[in-house]
Amino acid sequence: MIVTDTWWVFCYSSDLTLLWQRQLLDFKEQFHNYYVKSMGALVTAHSVKKSDNGLIIVGGSYAHKEHLKEEKSTPEPKAETNGYLFH
Repeated sequence: MIVTDTWWVFCYSSDLTLLWQRQLLDFKEQFHNYYVKSMGALVTAHSVKKSDNGLIIVGGSYAHKEHLKEEKSTPEPKAETNGYLFH
């Protein structure tokens, strides 16, 4: 299974034959304003319905690119432990 940053999921067999593909979320023209903070997928043999062969759970976190500028401009605080200053 492959999950892309545009929320496309591609499911392959063990011999790498494409079984199915689906776009879970469509950003359309807004995609260039966002970036992926994290993404994960879980593949399990759990069945929700009797006819299921398994379950795929996909989750992710996006943020607006403006927040990247804010994070870079904010200096990190210095940590102090037992009277010693670490940078």
